[in-house]
Amino acid sequence: MGEVGIGKTRLAEEASREAQQRGWNVLWSRVYSQESGVPYRLWTELLRKAIDQGIWEEEEVSSHPAIYQPLTALLPELESVLPAKNLPGSALEQEQSRLWDAVYHLLCTASEDIPLVIVLDDLQWADGGSCQLLAHLARRMYNYPIVFIGTCRENEISSPHPLRRLIEEMLREHSVMTLDVEPLTSEQISALVSHIPNLPERVVQHIQVQAAGNPFFAEELARTTPPTLPKTIAAALDHRISRLSDPCRLLLGNAAILGGSFEYPIICAMELEKPGGIATDEDTILDVLDEALQAGVLTEEGTGAHILYHFWHPLLGSHFYENLSLTRRTRLHRGNVSRAARGDSSHDHRPSYQGGCGTSTNYALRGTGG
Repeated sequence: MGEVGIGKTRLAEEASREAQQRGWNVLWSRVYSQESGVPYRLWTELLRKAIDQGIWEEEEVSSHPAIYQPLTALLPELESVLPAKNLPGSALEQEQSRLWDAVYHLLCTASEDIPLVIVLDDLQWADGGSCQLLAHLARRMYNYPIVFIGTCRENEISSPHPLRRLIEEMLREHSVMTLDVEPLTSEQISALVSHIPNLPERVVQHIQVQAAGNPFFAEELARTTPPTLPKTIAAALDHRISRLSDPCRLLLGNAAILGGSFEYPIICAMELEKPGGIATDEDTILDVLDEALQAGVLTEEGTGAHILYHFWHPLLGSHFYENLSLTRRTRLHRGNVSRAARGDSSHDHRPSYQGGCGTSTNYALRGTGG
């Protein structure tokens, strides 16, 4: 598990490569956000790849029609070898049970001669039925040479998500092991981008600061000259904040002028003093901040009145800042300077950004105290 771009898929690829070198079969399936509402999309792709790779054959299926006939619900192309039959019991629960058993028997049979690794990428987009089938298989296959590897973005699986419930249940059963993929060190980021020719040391240092250990962000920044925020990273950041409410995005945009971190009294003063702001009382501001915390776009530390909020990633604060109009930036900066002059800001020792001069690189360096 881990954030977007942190290297989950790459880690799964390396594990798959190692398994193949040891003689295992490997099956991959990936779900995309646009397909999250398609029932069993995760398993449909995987079963088709099993056919394409010859891991199981139609002869095996056709020789056991009573077991495998439910697979036609996922793979209509099998109807030629598995003609429809009037099986007893047509209740939805019974149809689902027969389908799950068919997938179970198929994968168990496929692993009889050669062990099998099943990689399920971006599970946060899987539908509820796919998650339930994964739980059914994982609980019943412990005696077979089958390993499941799943990747997901933890911030995308909130408590109502079926995958969250599945992970919690399987952790209690000791039937799953979770691995949090950690950010790379500055030295590792430097080594990662070293294959790009003629990359000046000062640019490498900028990338180390801006990427904050994220390998995808580092590689995309290294490919961009001059060092601006690549569209690929902007798209990833936009997706990360797409589910936030309008008041939450507005507050975070205002907070971005304070750098990569900001204190609660400061953002509270900014919002309460602003005509037409998102809130007229602190409870509303706290609700909006809680929304950002629960979405994983902010983190917090401290106690009591000394609460410090941090943007999840330096580039996220930079992205919010760059999306502010020049007029809004200037007005917010003036308000910040005015509060500092009154002694209301704990950031009065920091130079305020100059309106219109907020490049991504400058923001990242200032926001991280570099």
